[in-house]
Amino acid sequence: EMFSRIVANKQKLIEIQGSIRGISVHPILESELEARFIEILSQAKFAGKPVAVKKRVVEQKPGWRIEINGHIYDIVPQVELVQTDQVVIPARADFMIYPVKSCLKRPIALFCDGYAWHAGKRKTQSRVGKDMAQRMAIVRSGRFYIWSLTWADLEKRIGTPHYDNFLAYNPTMTLYLEKIFKSRDDQLFFRELEKLNSFELFCKLLGNPEIDNWNTFSVALAVSQIQPEGGQPVLKQTISEFEQVLRHSGSWQDVNFDTVTKQSGGDYFFGITAKDYQDKPKLKLLVSATKTAIQNMSRYEISPCCRFFDDDDIVDQLDFKKAWNGFLRLFNIYQFVPNALFVTSKGLADHEYDHSIYNWIEKEKKPITGGEDFKELYDITDPKYHPVLTYLIKHKLPLPEIGYELLNDKNRVTGQAEMAWPPQKIAFLHEQEMDFKKEFEQKSWQVWELKNILENLSICDTLLRSNKDGK
Repeated sequence: EMFSRIVANKQKLIEIQGSIRGISVHPILESELEARFIEILSQAKFAGKPVAVKKRVVEQKPGWRIEINGHIYDIVPQVELVQTDQVVIPARADFMIYPVKSCLKRPIALFCDGYAWHAGKRKTQSRVGKDMAQRMAIVRSGRFYIWSLTWADLEKRIGTPHYDNFLAYNPTMTLYLEKIFKSRDDQLFFRELEKLNSFELFCKLLGNPEIDNWNTFSVALAVSQIQPEGGQPVLKQTISEFEQVLRHSGSWQDVNFDTVTKQSGGDYFFGITAKDYQDKPKLKLLVSATKTAIQNMSRYEISPCCRFFDDDDIVDQLDFKKAWNGFLRLFNIYQFVPNALFVTSKGLADHEYDHSIYNWIEKEKKPITGGEDFKELYDITDPKYHPVLTYLIKHKLPLPEIGYELLNDKNRVTGQAEMAWPPQKIAFLHEQEMDFKKEFEQKSWQVWELKNILENLSICDTLLRSNKDGK
């Protein structure tokens, strides 16, 4: 019977190259590129040691657990991110990387982009602008990081890079980065980053996930584009006009900063970086900030705005593919600057960035301490734990800090908790954080798994009422 069915469907048979060992049997991986990612990850090394990759059921799906430089993550393929995740523009991540034993605070939504499908199709179907709109929405949810990889990132190449290195340091940038990192534990953190492709940077993030280093590097990189010495500060209105030029939905010929009158007398400094083909632009990057923000390295007061040119008369450029790879790589780093806005010509023309989430983020979210702020607390908490918050409010109990990070004597993150009450030294951990239980207990914290709290919410009353004043 089986042979008869094969013969009846012979026109659907596909010839394979090599042996049957090359056939993917994973039920969820949807592209050769995604399968290639897992293959290359299993062959990768960090600090000379192999990355351990093991198959594992994660979130009720076939997935993997990886260990890299002592940090452990679970990987799940094909995960939908929707409005209940605070992602206002739905997207499907090719992989979600969940921290299990790592100081990385958020999961990473990983995208594997094939050039033909994402950027090299017919001009009217190119989705580079839409991709970037979705990925910025994911980052601005405050719940996830993103990472973009391409086929070329997963190929070991010798010689000319497959991407335009928009991260390349000049001597002034190098001196500035050295100055910023001089007082940090990891003084050499930034040294090699400019030379790594997106896959190598991704492994660096997993193997060295001290997020403060990544935040500092991205902000310092942005600030290094600004030249306050010798420049005259301008009004905020001038910066707004510069940004309007970059966000104009017209063609590349319309992106002309000469039309902006630089009104002096303000307190904003700026820098404009332009990368070009011979006679047409690849991208333009505007970074602006006040002198105080620059001096204080204030993440929420520094504004990078980048436009990638994918106009119809540019996508046929010989090096457009390299520029596209470089653009994705650049946002992998700049995502750690909260106000980073990355747009494309076609995305602007298609109104991909009309949503209010692409406006300026005014301030960083602060730990919540009062009942009147419950709505904000509710918004930044995983919905599955909302019943805990509701119980706390109803019974007038102290509210927690969400996403708490436990620091050691050297101010390094050694643990994390979904909910924490530092004065009372009480921490509620979800399942993937339970590996941090020992770290908290060594510092005399009481640790509870959220799964057990949800089953018996009255535990909150017992714990927090008796410890209401941190006694």
